[in-house]
Formats: sequence, C-alpha cells, structure tokens
Amino acid sequence: MTETKNSPAPVQVSGAQVPGPAAETLRPALHAALAAVSRARFPLRVDGAEEALSARESLGAVLRDYALPRVSGTPLPLLVVIGGSTGAGKSTLLNSLLGAEISTAGVLRPTTTVPVVVCHPDEAELFRSGRILGGFAPEGDESRGAAAEAPKLRVVPDEAVPAGLAIVDAPDLDSASEDNRAGAHALLAAADFWLFVTTASRYADAAPWELLRRGGEHGTAVALVLDRVPPQANREVRSHLAGLLADAGHGSASLFTIPEVELEDGRLPEGLAQPVRSWLFGLGARPDARERIAGKTLQSVLSALPARLEELSAAVSAQETAHRDLKDAVDASRGRAQRDLDQALVDGRVLHGEVLARWQDFIGSGQFFRGISPSLARTRGHSDAAEQLLGAIRRNLAVLIQETVLELHAEALGALQRRGAGLAALTEHPGAARLPESTTEEAEAAARQWSLAAETLVTEAEQRAKTRVMSFGVKGVAAVLQLAVLSGTARETAGGDAARPVAGTAALTESLLDSLFGGQVRAELAGALRDRLRSVAGQAVRASLTPLHALLEDIAPNEGVAHELRRSATRVRETL
Repeated sequence: MTETKNSPAPVQVSGAQVPGPAAETLRPALHAALAAVSRARFPLRVDGAEEALSARESLGAVLRDYALPRVSGTPLPLLVVIGGSTGAGKSTLLNSLLGAEISTAGVLRPTTTVPVVVCHPDEAELFRSGRILGGFAPEGDESRGAAAEAPKLRVVPDEAVPAGLAIVDAPDLDSASEDNRAGAHALLAAADFWLFVTTASRYADAAPWELLRRGGEHGTAVALVLDRVPPQANREVRSHLAGLLADAGHGSASLFTIPEVELEDGRLPEGLAQPVRSWLFGLGARPDARERIAGKTLQSVLSALPARLEELSAAVSAQETAHRDLKDAVDASRGRAQRDLDQALVDGRVLHGEVLARWQDFIGSGQFFRGISPSLARTRGHSDAAEQLLGAIRRNLAVLIQETVLELHAEALGALQRRGAGLAALTEHPGAARLPESTTEEAEAAARQWSLAAETLVTEAEQRAKTRVMSFGVKGVAAVLQLAVLSGTARETAGGDAARPVAGTAALTESLLDSLFGGQVRAELAGALRDRLRSVAGQAVRASLTPLHALLEDIAPNEGVAHELRRSATRVRETL
C-alpha cells in the first residue's frame, strides 16, 4: 500500500488493514448503527419478534465487540472463541492446550459461567480496558461505568499464548442459564475465528448447527474439534461431520478428532491435544495467517452489516405497525364512545325517573313562573327544591357517564384481545385490563364540576345583565339551564309518549331562560355549559382508559428507530 504524506494512517485490524480514509468514514457509520440497534425494542408478540430480539443482540455484539474495535486504529490479537454445547469438553480442551487448569472443568453443569480469555501478557490490558470485548467487564474491576450490570470476563495472561492470539472459553450455547446463552452468542459474534467443540454422540445437535450455518452465511472462519470419538466410529463420524460442515458453508474448515479416553488430572493425556495446539498456536505465530483470517472475517462481517441492519429495520417496522393498530383500535373505541356520549348528554337521556319527578316538584306550585314577575317577592322553598333537582341531575349524569365508561372499556378491551399482540400484552400485564378503582368517583366528580360550572355561569350572567335571578335563586336558574342543555336536541328527536315530557321540558326551560336573559344570552350560556359538559364527561371517559394507555405506552417501540436503521445501512454500504 502506498501512502502520501497527508494520507491518514491505515487502521490495523487484527493484522489486516482498512485504509485510513475508509476507516475515518466507517467508524462514525458504525457508531450510528450501534446507537440505532441499541434503541430497537421488540415488546410486542408478533411474528418474528423473538428472532428479531436475538438478531438485535447479535448485531449489537458484532458492532460493539467486533467491528468497532477492529476499525479503532489499535492492533488487536486474533480472537478465537471456543464454543459448543453443554458438556462438549470446551474447558477441558483449553486446559489441555495450555497444560494448566485455566478454566474450570467438571461434571456439574454449567461449568463455565464466567467466560475466560487467555492471552499473551503484553495484550491483557486490551481486554481489561474494554478495547476488546467492551460489552464485558473484567472480573474484579468495578472501575468501568457499566461494570456492575455487564457480564463478567476473566482475563488470564499466559506466556504460552503467542502474541497476536487470544483464546476465549465461552459459556455453553445451550446452557440452562439465559445469561450464559446470551454471553456465548455475544462472544461468538465478537470472534475472528470460531473453534467449535462437540462430541461423537452430540455432533448433530440442532442448536450449534443453526449458529454454524449463520456463521457460514456471514463468512466467519471456523474449525471443529470432535471429542470422545470411539475408535471404531472415527472414519464414519468424520465423514458425516465433514458433510454437515460443507452443508453449513464451512467445507474448508479444519476438523480435528480426539478419541474417547480417560482424563488425567482433568486434562487430555499428553499428545492428544497436540494437533490442535500446533495448528492454533502456529496460526497465532504467523502474522500473514492472522491477517488472512482476520481480513476475510472482517470483510464478510462488514459486507453483511447493511442487509442485517435492514432486516432489523423491517422487524422494528412490524412492531410499529402492530402498535399503531392497537392504538388505533383503542382510539376508535374511545371516539365512538365519545360521540355516543356527546349525543346522549343533550338528547334528554338524563331527564328520566328522579330528575323528571324533582322537576315537577320544582315547578308544580306555579310559584316559579310567578317568581319571574318583578311584583312577586322572593319565593321561599325554591332553594330546597332546586337542591333536590340538582342532586337528581348529578346522579343521573354520573350514571350515564359510568355506563359509557363500562361500554367503552369492554369494547376497547375486546378490540385488543382480538389481536394477537394485544392479547399477549394483556396476558403479561393483567392489571391493564382492569377498570381504575376511581371510575365511579371520576364520574361523580365530573357531574359535580358541571353543576358548579352552571352556577358560575348564571352568577356571571346575572352580574352582566343585572337580571332578577335572585328572585328565585342562582341554584334554581342553574338547574333550569342544566335541563335546557341536557334536553337540547330532545324536541328534534322526540317520538312517542315517553319522549313528550322531555320535549316539553326542553321548550319550557328555553322559554324561562329567554324571559330572564334574552335569547342571545340564553344561547351563549347553553353553548358554554354544553361545551363544559362534554369536556368534563370526556375527561372522565379518558381517565377510564388510563391503564390501557399506560400499557400501550409501555409496549411502544422507540420512535424513528426503523428509519435510523435503514439510514445506517445506507451509510455503511456507501463506505464499503
């Protein structure tokens, strides 16, 4: 490579090189991609959500622990991760390669709970500082910000490991511990090279082969150690295993077999690990071989990034679509309920039973009408009758609001339950399906607020118009105004004997208010009180949906992430 005086220095990548200008552009693109991946959420149970969650974790590990360190400008050792299923003999192999108990091996499962990285002493600080495997915190070091939450990593310096090579003993891929499984996948995502260990009895297990197939698609370099092979089955098993490797995209992978033998002090007998040791340490000692492997893996990983980012973006978009559908369903239910309530509030439905009876008591003596005459003294008894009428209006109004809330809740809940993502969310958050305990109080408070608003409007109108409201009391006029609003459309929709009293009430209240205030002021008062009624009733209705709205907020994907992932894919693609 030829450099001019002003060219940025090439970036060392595990012995390979990314040209300086490309690395300068690539680094911010990868940082932006990692930020977008970190913000991706998959809270909704839709098709592909679990796979997308795994893809996010894998992609985050690739970006954080593999791609970004390798374009950082710091020469890094070739990272070889020993992976495999439970009991395959990973720790035993590592201990046998180094001739010492580096990683705990035994019959208890899992034996490897904290991954172990063995490296040359001169390169140990790269792991302790987080420049490699930054998603892990070195055991015993709490100085890094996220050390308390991050998975642990044991760093073991060993002179036997050649400089330029680091070996990691990963937890089991099929561990019973979810944290261990996640750690194993994160380490494999950060590796330059996978050294898979399996046994003659378990080499065809599905879980590791699915991972190997994905690694083959992404071009990750792989070698495989087949452990505990009965001598009589060696040729047959090797042949079958080689075919499986070819099918998984690893036809050129190195394949080692270790016979079934008794261990000596927890390690393989002398000489059995030598072929693997010679191959692996020889690889570490050859800069050209490390460069070839690291460069091939890096190129494959970077080339695959745009498509993987776009796939994750599509999964996030599916979450956004599903969430929008759930929110629209609840909003549609609320909209229908609010429209129905708005109509019920003014078509006379509140004016039945006790309200009509108290209204008849209020006007029955005829003194109310005479009270409008300036020649009549203030009528006694109207205060008590007005209070009783107002109380009846409040109770009937609260009942109407509660009935609306119950119908709305049932409809909104049913709409969510008919959708798979909604049903799953409600199953996981059963409290969201319950009506708030304050529903009754909210309805009663709305009715009280509206009643007080009517009295306030009447008082203000009296002061402006200097009318004779006090001849029969503010509460009495407020009750008449409320009845006028509640029966506002009754005359237009009246039909049958049952509706005639309501229609008559509408006509009478309008006439009385016209006599007191005039038609224009009466219309203004009724309009203001009608708006107030819809407002307080609407607040009570919306409050009933608080648990469902809180659930929808809790399961909402982060806004804009799908777009950020697509943009990151484009930026990475343009730099390659």
